[in-house]
Amino acid sequence: MGDGFDLNAVLMFGSDGRYAFHWHGCTGTIAESSGHYMAEDRAVSLRPDSTTFRRDPRTFTDAMRRITWGEREYLIAEERMLAFVNAVNSGKEPRGARFGLFYLREGDDRKPALGLPAVGVEWTQFILRQPLTGSVLRVEQRETSNQRPIAVIDAGASAGLKAGMILYASNPRRPHFYADLTIVQVEETQARVRVPFQYNHVRVCDVWHSRRGAAQPDADERRVAACLRAAQPVSLGRAHRSKRR
Repeated sequence: MGDGFDLNAVLMFGSDGRYAFHWHGCTGTIAESSGHYMAEDRAVSLRPDSTTFRRDPRTFTDAMRRITWGEREYLIAEERMLAFVNAVNSGKEPRGARFGLFYLREGDDRKPALGLPAVGVEWTQFILRQPLTGSVLRVEQRETSNQRPIAVIDAGASAGLKAGMILYASNPRRPHFYADLTIVQVEETQARVRVPFQYNHVRVCDVWHSRRGAAQPDADERRVAACLRAAQPVSLGRAHRSKRR
């Protein structure tokens, strides 16, 4: 696994029941460990030799799930399962390159990943069957020095959205705007989202996508235009009162 910068880690498993772990970044080695492992059909458990080894759940936990996806096999810590299914929804996984933020068996980035990853019943319900898109209905809380923005979007449980999912917002009329949205509360047809990151402020009628980089300028422009028309108050026109002469 790795991002090519400070999060690059390798787990090597020997036939003698021992493992070696190495995490390196731009400045050199960040952490390393060795010890014994036990492999089962659906999990791998690790027991470091050192009792003072400090674990970081991004790169090392004492137990990891063995997740198969087609011909691929991933090792995912329980603490990172939500991040993994979000990566599936966003299109970051299955990755077709060396770099990715989850352990993948060496060489498996060149193997097909058909269907859905075998993440179990609990997490399969977090994987969207098809990409979703929609609009921001309202902004309930603006960003301040001590709080993140809160907004409401136009899709919810009936569309398959769940708390913890991550969405991506943009707007063709504001090319310098971008935001990540994390769902915090879901109703049947709406969801409340927190904005952990935004470049320029999120606004009503911004467009969100469940897949990262899925913006389509023409389609998104039509969505923005329709949303703005719907958001305008209904005009009653000008009232006249005639006088009888």
